[in-house]
Amino acid sequence: MPNQPGRNIDIFLNRVDIFGTLNRLTLTVAPYIPDFLVKPFWVTTPGVKTVKLNKPAPPIVASPFDITLAQLKIICPSAKVSDLTVVLPHLNTTMRKYDINTRLRQAHFLAQVAHESANFRTTKEYASGAAYEGRKDLGNTEEGDGRKFKGRGLIQITGRSNYISYGKYVNQDLTTGENPKKLERYPLAADSAGWFWTKVKKLNAKADLDNLTLITKRINGGTNGIKDRRQHLINAKKAFNIK
Repeated sequence: MPNQPGRNIDIFLNRVDIFGTLNRLTLTVAPYIPDFLVKPFWVTTPGVKTVKLNKPAPPIVASPFDITLAQLKIICPSAKVSDLTVVLPHLNTTMRKYDINTRLRQAHFLAQVAHESANFRTTKEYASGAAYEGRKDLGNTEEGDGRKFKGRGLIQITGRSNYISYGKYVNQDLTTGENPKKLERYPLAADSAGWFWTKVKKLNAKADLDNLTLITKRINGGTNGIKDRRQHLINAKKAFNIK
């Protein structure tokens, strides 16, 4: 196999920098580098008043458990890098917010959303949603609710009741007009998955038990696609070095 410097660096960082120290240091120092290059602190010009440069924006605060693009690619090897690049920051933000903060929790969460989103290719259900028409258990009580409130977001939030509940949580109207489609776009597409995982289904505790079947049933209502979900979980455990 030909030498791949970029891949070798990713592997090195993933093995050595498991707590994200280098990543956080880079994010902290990088914003100050341009100012330093323009006007090093030891340089002064006699008779010329020093002009203070604008302060750099506050550095991004990264979590020690933020995942990397290299890890996400291991989890979803068939996914397009462009799709993974788009979704990665939203996944990290979501996992921080909803306490998906251990490698085992992340492995299960990512396995499920990877399957539900077809390897992050889509944020809406491919089916029309007509099958949900009249489903009172989903809150679909009005004509057309099945299609209007079809599965959207990385974990396929479905039904009028869930759209109303999540809308209240984020203080947004997700039911009138074209508003249901907001769940197809980031950051809500990712955030809604975290909300459903933690606030609705309480799945962090289930992930701690490492029970794929139980989690799948809580999300899907059955075991549909469990083979694909299991493969993503295997990949995730490999990416995170979970034995």
